[in-house]
Amino acid sequence: MMQEKAKYVVGILAMESFCLFEPALCNNTIDAFDNDVDKLISNLNDNNYEVDKYIIGCESGVQFYDKICNHLNLPYSNDYTLSEARRNKYLMQEAIRNKGIRNIQQKLCDNHNDAIEFINKHLKYPVIVKPIDSAGTEGVTYCIDESHVINAFKNFLNKENVFGIINKQMLVQEFLKGTEYVVDSVSKNGIHYYTDFWQYEKEKTKEGGIIYKTVKNLDLTSDKAKIMFEYVKQCLDALGIRYGPSHAEVIWIDDENQPCLVECGARMHGSKGPLQSRLSKKYSQIDLTYDV
Repeated sequence: MMQEKAKYVVGILAMESFCLFEPALCNNTIDAFDNDVDKLISNLNDNNYEVDKYIIGCESGVQFYDKICNHLNLPYSNDYTLSEARRNKYLMQEAIRNKGIRNIQQKLCDNHNDAIEFINKHLKYPVIVKPIDSAGTEGVTYCIDESHVINAFKNFLNKENVFGIINKQMLVQEFLKGTEYVVDSVSKNGIHYYTDFWQYEKEKTKEGGIIYKTVKNLDLTSDKAKIMFEYVKQCLDALGIRYGPSHAEVIWIDDENQPCLVECGARMHGSKGPLQSRLSKKYSQIDLTYDV
């Protein structure tokens, strides 16, 4: 889809171990596994590429994209001081907590004993245990008792995630009972425009894992969508997102009748989301991201 907008698309690969976009969709690709901006610029120049704009492709490139924008002082940069909070799920929740926005009660834990002590003092089962910087539902575990918590730590602590990063700690969070939605947005100069409103249906595996079942594209003009977007705008501001796409997963909490952020990716909706959007609305988050 990006090739339809740009004359020539060069995919910059920020991680050797993982890539969430299809390099074959680009005219060419450049490896930047060391995340060295000067080396990347030199490589682009050596290939006679005149870059019109940099656009974040997927989760694995979020922080390198921020680094490029900051290094080159690009006019469409996001707040660089909050770059890590846009990837680290613990810091993300702390950033919105600091702004007084409804957030998830949580603790970063080194081992299962630390986690169980926190749960017994501050939460109640079920709870969620997950890595702090993975993607999708990898490592996200629905725990109904201590044995599930112990197994979650056994299965994922000190193990390599999809990005090739070792999970040195695990995040324990309260379980939010409700329906999960997604608000996709594109921002320009700190003004946020929402492009899509989705509803997730997920199911639990017998091991406590969580997998996607269905995704529905919903009416952007509904009352629920408007409430969700007003909430998400506060989260985007708290995370320093001023330009470009975002993908916010939000639970509508049943017993509170209000939304709460699960996590927000400072990048476009993955998989076939933008294509489905274009088929139904004649435009997509990718189109708007390029245009801003």
